[in-house]
Amino acid sequence: LDVHFEAWLGESDADPFIPAMVEDFKAKGIAARVVSMPCMELFEEQDEAYRKSVLPCSVKAVAVEAGTSFGWAKYADDCVCIDHFGASAPAGTLFKEFGFTAENIVAKALKVLGK
Repeated sequence: LDVHFEAWLGESDADPFIPAMVEDFKAKGIAARVVSMPCMELFEEQDEAYRKSVLPCSVKAVAVEAGTSFGWAKYADDCVCIDHFGASAPAGTLFKEFGFTAENIVAKALKVLGK
């Protein structure tokens, strides 16, 4: 299983749940890796061999982006994204409200894996 993260991965508000998510996968015996794709256009400019080495077709994937799901269907089997705007609160509150938690991402991944 690959779990794809968009550019916001580096923002301090998002960082705390990433180690918990990876540990949860490991505890469940699931090999997982995190791939950052800050720019789909630049990724598409790379040769096919490189793209397939980063995102193998044989690996299930869940995209996670604190933004729109637009474009992720090409790369991922499911998404944890926000397709609306206008909510206002501290980032941690919004992340929890919209499912940006290790528990929710792991649950979504398990569903994709059929577990």
